[in-house]
Amino acid sequence: MTGSRWPLPDWLRYLAHSRAMVSLDVYNDNLCLWRCIAVHRGARTDRFTKETRNLAQSFYKLKNIPENFAKTSLDELEKVEAHLNEGSPVSSWIGFRAYEPERLENGEVVWHLRINPNPKLKNILTIGVYEGHAFLIKDTAKLAKTYACTHYGQRFTQACHLQRHHQTCSAGKTVIFCLGTKVEAPQTAFERVMYPNSTASRQALLWLEREAKQRGIYIHHVMCGHGGER
Repeated sequence: MTGSRWPLPDWLRYLAHSRAMVSLDVYNDNLCLWRCIAVHRGARTDRFTKETRNLAQSFYKLKNIPENFAKTSLDELEKVEAHLNEGSPVSSWIGFRAYEPERLENGEVVWHLRINPNPKLKNILTIGVYEGHAFLIKDTAKLAKTYACTHYGQRFTQACHLQRHHQTCSAGKTVIFCLGTKVEAPQTAFERVMYPNSTASRQALLWLEREAKQRGIYIHHVMCGHGGER
């Protein structure tokens, strides 16, 4: 996630005036994600430089932040999350939720959910990502009106509905459900009469007895009560 000066377009920076998001886009470096984390943890937006650098240095195990500091990608968020939660009680664990905004030709802004945290976590940090730049989202409901599934394009009017969909979305992959039970082929009418795996109908039993009488033999079945060879 890069952090060049004024990386956000006007239509996106305008949303910051609603106080539903914090752009944090006036710095020429790659620390935007770490600024979001610092503000989420209580740092003031005008006094968070030291906290931001400490967070980044701790994760990358650096003594100082170099001028050519590499950006932190979305693929690394899981590792960042694990690092921040290390040694903390489970009740305070942090989880990342990431949206990517897209402005359509008609001016509508659609928000795509890229990362959804474990539903058991309560401490959620929501960020937006636009062309590699991260910004802090304080109130998703006030910020956006339309949400869309990244994989299927299905749209939602509430963020919670998209988040719930994301938990069960197959992401375009074939899903095989295994019930964990033995699968057997359906029984024929003869098998239903001769074997006690299922109940045979009265009509089937009467047919079997008529067949036995015509052949002059006795055919044991599930209801005859005699047992023996079938």
